[in-house]
Amino acid sequence: MDPLITGNVEIATQKAVSSGRWRAIFGSICLLSAVTRLYDLRSPPWVAWDETHFGKMANWYINRTFFFDVHPPLGKILIAGAGYATGYNGSFPFTKPGEQFNETSFVGMRALCATMGASIVPMAFITVDDLTGSVTAATLGSLLLALDVGITTISRFILLDPILMFFMAATTMFNFKFNKYRSFSGRWWLTLSLTGLSLGCVLSVKFVGVFVLAVVGLYTVTDLWSIFCDYTQPLTHTVKHFLARALCLIAIPAATYLMVYCIHDALILQVGDQHGFQGDSWLSAGSQMQLKNSDMYKLKQPQSDLAYGSLVTLQTIGSHSSFLHSHNLSYPAWDFENTTDTASTLNMSEIYSVTGFRLKDVNNFWKIVPHDEEDIPDWENPYLPPEPVLNGDTIRLIHNGTGRTLSAFTERAVKTSTQQLVGTLPQKKTKEFQTAFVLNAAGLPDEAQIEAINTTFRLYNPYLKCALYVCEEKLPDWAAQQLEVTCSKRLTDDGVFWSAHRNIHPGMPNVTKYWRRFHSTLLQRFVETHRIITTVNGKLKPNRVAMLHADKPWMWPILYRGQYFSMVDSQRVYLLGTAPIWWANLALLLLSGLIMMYIGYRAARGEHGPDAQTPERQRDAAWRRRTGLACLWLVFAWAVHYAPFWTMGRILYFHHYFPALCYSCMLSGVVLDFLLTSLYRKLPAMVRAGVYHWLVAAIVAGLFYSFYLFAPLCYGMTGPRPREDANSTYHAIWWLGSWDI
Repeated sequence: MDPLITGNVEIATQKAVSSGRWRAIFGSICLLSAVTRLYDLRSPPWVAWDETHFGKMANWYINRTFFFDVHPPLGKILIAGAGYATGYNGSFPFTKPGEQFNETSFVGMRALCATMGASIVPMAFITVDDLTGSVTAATLGSLLLALDVGITTISRFILLDPILMFFMAATTMFNFKFNKYRSFSGRWWLTLSLTGLSLGCVLSVKFVGVFVLAVVGLYTVTDLWSIFCDYTQPLTHTVKHFLARALCLIAIPAATYLMVYCIHDALILQVGDQHGFQGDSWLSAGSQMQLKNSDMYKLKQPQSDLAYGSLVTLQTIGSHSSFLHSHNLSYPAWDFENTTDTASTLNMSEIYSVTGFRLKDVNNFWKIVPHDEEDIPDWENPYLPPEPVLNGDTIRLIHNGTGRTLSAFTERAVKTSTQQLVGTLPQKKTKEFQTAFVLNAAGLPDEAQIEAINTTFRLYNPYLKCALYVCEEKLPDWAAQQLEVTCSKRLTDDGVFWSAHRNIHPGMPNVTKYWRRFHSTLLQRFVETHRIITTVNGKLKPNRVAMLHADKPWMWPILYRGQYFSMVDSQRVYLLGTAPIWWANLALLLLSGLIMMYIGYRAARGEHGPDAQTPERQRDAAWRRRTGLACLWLVFAWAVHYAPFWTMGRILYFHHYFPALCYSCMLSGVVLDFLLTSLYRKLPAMVRAGVYHWLVAAIVAGLFYSFYLFAPLCYGMTGPRPREDANSTYHAIWWLGSWDI
């Protein structure tokens, strides 16, 4: 036979064997990941940790009920869809951890999370294989993920974390894969588009998905720069690549995110019996009109223009969103040592408090009257045409429940000492400068009519030079923990802008047929929701005691302590992690820095000697370069998913580290493969293969044994705790005193 033909047959045979080996290993990894995640999902048969939150939200989606959450909606929609598809009817209350499911069909929701969590492992295998071209690196990296009890645990419950990590892993996999294909080929376009789709999905689950955006963004910039620096190609070639990435990595993620929100908006049709941020009172009136069962939706005879004598409810916009509220609760005695009026003789017991109240209530109604009643004669006469309220008018507000007049004082406010006190007084005890409020509508000409819902305005006191303002500070129990209302000189904050919601006047015409024009559009609701989310996230300030007991980022890589998912003694589940894997990850992460320095040094020094240009030396240099780049990208991905938590002034939990852990495990596979391959090349030819395979087998066996040892943390512990009983079964895995197992 022709030697050329013989050689081609041998190469083809080697490729077939290699492909078969790859598929066998990949299939085994997939099976292992699926079995560890999907095993006995009915256990524990009660609500665990944050299943209370995401189970409730699944209920609201299934029942088509409005709610507000600071996370984007995709993860919760998928959980609700899985529950609905498997027979769950959205009736289980998800009241608290430990609540028995009994006959509830909850397994479908756990199965979705477990399946997506299991899929992370094969995607990690493909990612490492694409980065290094090494099946050994891919196998070890994916086994570290598959056999970590921490990732296994977090994947088995109704949580957003496995869904987040699924799309994060998919984004990473497609991002490093598309350049394997010829530019602008069908596969190239497909994988680049899937990168954008996955990126849009990860951003639609949690906003921390922006961390993987940093990885994709930097990779795209470096890729475009290398294309631009290729002087063999015309500039139009770079422009084509830029436009392709703009389409797939900007337009597709943005469209995906918007589409997810459209689905969310279509699913929440009505108002339920929730309160606070799960009710609709924080929404603008135009948004409330879209929700069945809401007061604004059920309003049969709406009135548009405000008139003197109108009975209105006033609500601030944005995250402050609260109704102007009062009641017959007076302020306690207060020391006015820092007031602008040092001679104040204010009797606080005469002043009823004015607050911001997030819920709809009968005490939210105020009557608009002219500040000087002589300006508008007979405004209360029902037989005369009503007098409209105009932009720039000076008005008084009288509380409908108590009959008292809204008043601003020179004295400082109770909680917000930089602003001025607001309350209500009987009209006979007020002074002109206290009750005068000029109605300033932004963007309207002077003397334009003020509409309910559609017009946003300030209530400005011209004497005190401040505007009515709702603070984020809560008043004490004597004001029922409601928000403080003050007179503020900060005239651009959200809390100084108001709109009238309910508008009742016997002499004003109904405008039912024009009411539709006040409804908010989808885009308006999208912008409104995200403005609220941004502001609420920025103002989440945990108390000092909670921060003292919260996790610190330094605790996570060293596995200092975990967190309980289920504390029921009959089956305790403790989120911790396989300790040998975590500590090996940390050591190999540090070692990767030395490896990258070594590879960089070798590349800078270049190849010298008579055999410098031999194919073997060139293959070695290419292998080192590929390994160094793989380490660099995975270290960067780990860092951008971990380092930002050091700057966050919020309560942190152990589970926040798991996205970074995925990259750490992949990096460990790359580093282990580099060490094993380097050792293989140093050993004599007679023993190198045997030593290499024995070392790989020992590592794999150690991983399986470690998983077996720590598996009770994931699948449930019973009996006494090792801290309490020296004979506890779990003494063998109580390696640190800080582990509360």
